[in-house]
Amino acid sequence: MSRDRGTAPGGSLDERAADRRPSALCGGVETGGTWTVCALGTGPTGIVAEERFPTGRPPETVDRIVDFFAAHERPAAIGLGAFG
Repeated sequence: MSRDRGTAPGGSLDERAADRRPSALCGGVETGGTWTVCALGTGPTGIVAEERFPTGRPPETVDRIVDFFAAHERPAAIGLGAFG
């Protein structure tokens, strides 16, 4: 069964895509045995938000990472580096 993609539930494809346009921001997370760093920016010299905190138990650390990104504009992508 074929469906007209332009009239999909929730609005047209163009309307729904406008809600998901990528941000100019990118996020980064670095986790290690001692510290975790979350950052959001447009590049190395364009950091708009950053948070550093001690790496804890995995559930607590993941919650802090999620909270950091939930408090800011949604980035186009998030990179993750895990060491330690």
